[in-house]
Amino acid sequence: MVPLAIRRKIRYSVSVGFGIDSKTSDYKVARILSFRDRKSASSPKLEVEVYSLATAEWKTLTTALSPTSIECYGNPHASSVNGALHWVASRRTKDNMLIKFVMVLDLEDEVFSEIAMPKFAENERNLPSTISAYGNSLALYQEVSMNYLNIWLMKEYGNASSWTKIVILADQGPRYYRPSAKGFRKSGEVILKMNDTKFISRDLETQEIKDIGNAGYYHTYVDYYVESLVLNDKKSQLCSY
Repeated sequence: MVPLAIRRKIRYSVSVGFGIDSKTSDYKVARILSFRDRKSASSPKLEVEVYSLATAEWKTLTTALSPTSIECYGNPHASSVNGALHWVASRRTKDNMLIKFVMVLDLEDEVFSEIAMPKFAENERNLPSTISAYGNSLALYQEVSMNYLNIWLMKEYGNASSWTKIVILADQGPRYYRPSAKGFRKSGEVILKMNDTKFISRDLETQEIKDIGNAGYYHTYVDYYVESLVLNDKKSQLCSY
């Protein structure tokens, strides 16, 4: 936790991610704090910590990334794909241009890398964006307006030229709710949140819609899981953070 006295002096955001190092079968949690002085126009700084279930310890990573902000709009959690965690991140260039990219943390070697964003149209570059798993690759969501949202699918993981754009129209209701994408099922259907509590799934090929019903409130996340048994026989300090 960030002490109150410090919170009053800095602007900060916290994001977490959970995944597995496939080489050692070690489950890991990453915590990223992005912060800067409230009275300063300087670029944000990052503090990165990783918790290992195998060692039951936290350690601080030294990043080689230039000053970066983690974008926590709608989803402060990282997406775990192919043994790595993924966040939407941004930085300012020397001429004050905002550059967005996918920040990747490999859980095996605990090294950061980047994946380029799709080639956005001029009016799409600064839209709030979130990311999720799409099979063994990534999906990127942009809420464009009250009428529709963009979904970008990375057909080949790690290949930025394989981003493909799909437009999802809102199901018009009495209040014209903006659809918010939460993630994909293994079947390929996208989960959409239509209002405060209503969720539907939509097949991107047939456009078939299924009513999932009421399932949660503002902070709702969708992700894959694999059933497994993991023996945690070490004294964990995970909850102390």
